[in-house]
Amino acid sequence: MIMALIAFIGLFALSAPAAISKTVQKCAEDKLDKDHVYDLKLSYDLGFTDNDISPLLASDSVEAVSPAPDITATVTQNSAIDTLTVYPSLYLKVSGTDAAPALSTEYTGLVDNAKKDIETNIEPSLSAARIQSFTSEINRKISALESSISESETKSSELDQELSTIDEDYEKLMDDMREEQESINEAKDLIQSREKSAQTTIENGKKNLTGVLNEVYGKSQVTASDLSRAQGLSNYVSSTEKSLHSSFTSEWSEISALETRMHEEQVELSEQTEQKKQEIATEKAQLSQNKIDTAAQIESLKARLNTKGGRWIIEDRSSIPSYGKILSAYTTLNTRFIPLGLLIYIISLISCIAIAVSIVTRNKARIASWRKSGLDDRIISPVFTRRTGLAVAIGALIGVIVGGLISPVAYMYSYEKIFELSVTRLGFPILPALAGTAAIILASALASFLTYELKIGVKNPGKPKSDPKPEKDGNTLKIDQLQEKFLKKYAIPENRDPQEDDIDTI
Repeated sequence: MIMALIAFIGLFALSAPAAISKTVQKCAEDKLDKDHVYDLKLSYDLGFTDNDISPLLASDSVEAVSPAPDITATVTQNSAIDTLTVYPSLYLKVSGTDAAPALSTEYTGLVDNAKKDIETNIEPSLSAARIQSFTSEINRKISALESSISESETKSSELDQELSTIDEDYEKLMDDMREEQESINEAKDLIQSREKSAQTTIENGKKNLTGVLNEVYGKSQVTASDLSRAQGLSNYVSSTEKSLHSSFTSEWSEISALETRMHEEQVELSEQTEQKKQEIATEKAQLSQNKIDTAAQIESLKARLNTKGGRWIIEDRSSIPSYGKILSAYTTLNTRFIPLGLLIYIISLISCIAIAVSIVTRNKARIASWRKSGLDDRIISPVFTRRTGLAVAIGALIGVIVGGLISPVAYMYSYEKIFELSVTRLGFPILPALAGTAAIILASALASFLTYELKIGVKNPGKPKSDPKPEKDGNTLKIDQLQEKFLKKYAIPENRDPQEDDIDTI
């Protein structure tokens, strides 16, 4: 029982870290391949243009370049033309990584070689050219913005001049309208004077008509000539009054229409002038704001000129939080737990050997009594060897199953949220499990056998094989019966539980 437990611990310690490590690797590989995760990420203060992409695609160490981290939106060499497109970051797929398992030294070697190739052969010349191009482009933009400010100032001066001209034209037109108003007022005074004069004439005509009528109606005998004279004078006064009234009414109408039209023109002129002034003021305000914004842009560009371009920042997948956790766990398993498991296995192996030796040595007295009963070493020794090997085999098999199959599943489910990985494949360490199991069984059985042979095994005296077998007497038959009884008691039957052992400590 003790040997089975020790073998279980040893094989569990040997299998579990290796199985977990391979499972983490396979699950990570499935996830990264499914998501098309990049191998290298390039970052640069000035960004990247298509001129940077072409040399990267031409490199033997780079398979694909993408502005997105999933490497699906790749940039082909044909589309890498000189444009104004600037990419904040670039994501690279390294050549040969499809065939290399994720997290493996083969994969990291390919990535490291690609990183060195980029740092040595691509980045220095491209970053220098990028800085020069960037400086030239910034200076060109600054010159264009400064020209824009000059144009804004010229335009503002032109607007001021236009505003002054509008004011002058407005005052001039208002002066003309005031003069025309004065002429209208003079015409009004003249009409009024003429109206007074005509009114006086009409009043005098009416007085004469009254006098004639009084004279006519004062006669005792009115003649036809008197009536004709009175009638003619009355017609004259009436027609004169109507004619003057019509004439004055027409003149007043013309003066009123002229005055109304002039007032409308004055209002329209005022509105147009005010609207034009407002438009000029709005335009000047916009020019002033544009000038402020442009000046701010110039200052910003000048500040960017003082910014050091620096070197490219090249990062691998370890910059991804979830990948970094996976890589850390994988590295810990390979550098700490797998060696620790191997150490525990070696201790378990040594312990099993020591226990196997101890079992034989502690049963010397019993073995001696068996020998005295007439049992042969060829019967006694295999009992220890078989039972030792069987106990170790059972413990080792359970340790392999628990460590190689159950522990990686439990580990992955325990860290599923942290790693963001689901169990897609199990990495069972077949060769270490088989080698470890075979080694601990053989070593324990061999230790039991050698201990028996070296410390206890003494050849029983017997006759040479060439001698004819004697006839079996009563004692010989008794010894054969004892051996048969021993074999039945201590041999390993097919249906017997190895835990039910009669040998001490097995």
